[in-house]
This record gives sequence, C-alpha cells and structure tokens, in this order.
Amino acid sequence: MGIRPNDTTTKKILESINNNNELYFCEDAFLRCIVPNSYSLDNDKKIYQASCGYIIDDLTSYYDATKPSRMEIILNSDFKLTKNQIERARKNIDKLIQTHISKYNNQPIYKPEIDRKNVKKILVVDQSYNDYSIIKGMADSETFKTMLDCAIKENPDADVLIKTHPDTFSGKIIKKNCYYQDIKNHDNIYKITDVINPISMIKYVDDVYVCSSQLGFEALMAKKKVHTFGIPFYSNWGLTIDNQKCERRTKKRTLEEL
Repeated sequence: MGIRPNDTTTKKILESINNNNELYFCEDAFLRCIVPNSYSLDNDKKIYQASCGYIIDDLTSYYDATKPSRMEIILNSDFKLTKNQIERARKNIDKLIQTHISKYNNQPIYKPEIDRKNVKKILVVDQSYNDYSIIKGMADSETFKTMLDCAIKENPDADVLIKTHPDTFSGKIIKKNCYYQDIKNHDNIYKITDVINPISMIKYVDDVYVCSSQLGFEALMAKKKVHTFGIPFYSNWGLTIDNQKCERRTKKRTLEEL
C-alpha cells in the first residue's frame, strides 16, 4: 500500500501493528504503463493501464522526504557498484533516453518548435495540485511560485516553458488542478499543454526546474542541469542544484549509482 492517508490504509496499518506484522509500502515504478489512469478506456484495453513494476519499501515510500526510505539509506551507505554494474546502469540510462521510455508512454515523440529560435529554453514542470509527492516532498503552493520566479529571474533572456501535467488536460480528467493553471502566455513565458513525450520535451530544453516530479530524474539521465525546489528522491546527492537541503543525505553519488 502507499502512504497517502485513507480509511483502507489506516485500517491496514492498525491491523498490522496489532498483529505485530511486517508492513511494506508499494508504489508504481518509474516505468509504469502505456496509458495513464486519467484516460477512459474500454475494458478490453485496460491492460494498457496496468503497472509493469512496483517499488517496495519497508520504511516509507521513496518520495517521502520527512524520513529515510530504504532507498535513501542505501544511497547514504558505503555501497559501491562493480565495474559491470556501472556499465549496465549506463547502458540502461542511454537506452531509456534513446527510446524515449518514460512513466507513461502514449504521448507522441516529436521535437517541439516553441517561439524564438536559437534562444535558451528553460523548462518549469507543473504538477497535479496537492499530489502526495509534493506534500511529502516538503513543498506547497509557495514552493511552485518561488520556482517560477527563480526560473524567470535567473534566465532573463530565455524562453520559459511551463509544462502542464498530462493528468490535468487529458480530456478524461481526474486531477483537475495544477499550480500554474491560471497563468497565461505572456512575454517570454509559454504554457505547454500539448501532449508530448516527456523525453522529447527534455531534449528540447537546456535547464529543468522541478519540485518533486519524476521528470527531473529523467532530465538528469538526459544530462540536463536540474534545479530542485522540493526534496525529491534524486536531490541532495550532488547531482542537482537544490534549493532545499536534506541534512540526512551526506553522500555524493554518481548518476549510475542513483
């Protein structure tokens, strides 16, 4: 089960505590499915929404920055990869970026053309309002405001592209709100609501500003400069420019180790 509070989760936790059972937290893996659950599909096509993998943790969910997850403890330990493991990690990273495989994989792969040519492009990643990865990632509405302000201030001559979360404009909406929903295109600010593969979008830009989105992790794999404003699982390891510090994370890690 996940960590978002609800009646079912609370009941299971209490039962496990009373029975002295071990508890495991499960979340969808980073490569989830073809079509997001926000799309309505006929029953015979629901298989395209099935998760192809899970992250299982005995402490908390990987995106919970309020306490150490098993993933964080491993990254913060003295573990080292072998030469073969490093090569395997690098090979898989390259394959993901080359093939444009992401969390959801129904979005078309193409190179966008947004406003001025030969101008630096800055990607600011919006997220579904009040998503639990934001709450547990030590962020809120003010964090998103600060992030956009910083992106604009730090890149005065660039085009700033705000990428809307696909759940908020799929036409089969589940999560209706996002943090930049009221912002309109103006000056050098452009709101991107077109359906586009995340890796395609990342490849098009120079720098990426994120709160806790997985897109920041994918941007690291694509060798982009990533600025974090929440505390996602990939921040504070020496790979990102972090606006919030997690004092627990003391190790410096390579991308292959992460």
